[in-house]
Amino acid sequence: MGFSLVGIPQENIVIDHEKREIQVIIPMDITTVSFPASVTVSEGVTITPGPSSVAVPYVFNLALGASPIIFYKPADQYGSTVGQPYAVRRLAAGPLEITSPPSSISVDTGFPTLITVKNYFDDAMTSVSAIITNEQTGQQFTGHISPCTDFAPLLVCQGGSVGSFQVNFYEPIATGQYRLDIRKPNGRQARAEGLVTVRRGLPRGGDDLWNPSSPGMQSRMFKGANLFAEDQIELRLKNLNGDQYTLKPSSYAPDGTSMTVNIPAAVKPSQYTTQMIRKGELVASYGRMVISSTRSQPAFIWFSDLTVFLSPNTAFGIDRGKRQTFFYVNSGVGNVRLKFTPVANSTNPILIAVNTPSQYISHGFGSPDFTIPLTTPPGLYSIVLQHILQDRSIVEGEPFERLIEVR
Repeated sequence: MGFSLVGIPQENIVIDHEKREIQVIIPMDITTVSFPASVTVSEGVTITPGPSSVAVPYVFNLALGASPIIFYKPADQYGSTVGQPYAVRRLAAGPLEITSPPSSISVDTGFPTLITVKNYFDDAMTSVSAIITNEQTGQQFTGHISPCTDFAPLLVCQGGSVGSFQVNFYEPIATGQYRLDIRKPNGRQARAEGLVTVRRGLPRGGDDLWNPSSPGMQSRMFKGANLFAEDQIELRLKNLNGDQYTLKPSSYAPDGTSMTVNIPAAVKPSQYTTQMIRKGELVASYGRMVISSTRSQPAFIWFSDLTVFLSPNTAFGIDRGKRQTFFYVNSGVGNVRLKFTPVANSTNPILIAVNTPSQYISHGFGSPDFTIPLTTPPGLYSIVLQHILQDRSIVEGEPFERLIEVR
């Protein structure tokens, strides 16, 4: 039998027939996590998973648990076969090592930190702990690191690649200087060479878009990070028409992870861009908030291609003829469509059908989508969702908080 992987040197692969193991030493300079396998066997022998079975060809993936390969000898005179499983093991080429940052760095609380780790991949595929220890007090905080792989888009990992890891701490961290260690369940561990200085980051938070707010609502919770009372955090709302409100929180969580606001009855139903204010200064990051007049109004949640929170003055570009997936919240039975209204000619709106998976409303499965026809004139548009009820009446949502640029 033979076993090879595209992208991994053959000398890194050892077949141990006594242990029934295929041992793969992972090179330190890999640039992907998926490696198609080639398995050769003697005449009459079959394998699973593999081309000779119903299953797809075997793919060796560092981000998933490796399934064993089972070799079946030719059938005997009674038609039975004997399967011999060979475990596929991942072995690191050297000790676990944090190679970046190589020296002391500063990070802001509430935001992920990117580090580079050498020889990370092995048989231990469970969560890896990142532990920081305060140099003065000895206080420790434990976080989780996620590899930037096929299953974690590089956008999330701030431009990282295989071997880059995003470190997230899900509890507030006191400011100060820390040692950074990472530990795997199999005992492998490493320590960063330099100290990590933790500073208080800028405030950030988001509303629960799946449950829109309403005028006059009390104690609406915003969850996030660095939402401390001593920083005098406030929330600025601004919609497409230029209506603007500043909401003062009624309470703050002591650990800075949430705050509650009361929405005045005078606030207009709309979809808003939100911006935090810290000690009277606007913070240069944006979120969203939906304030509906009734629970029956449909509302936008997010567009798949809108990858960052943009300034409210920035239009969101969508190409004609390209399928665009998005998410919305809607109550009741009926169809949903989009109304595109040209900024240059508000009397001539364009109606575009939305394809909604059958179980999206009831179970949240799938992604609704639409396609702007190629015949649509390019330019700037405002858009709203329309819910067409079973009696053919229409409930219209509030306009999306930014213009759409049809390209």
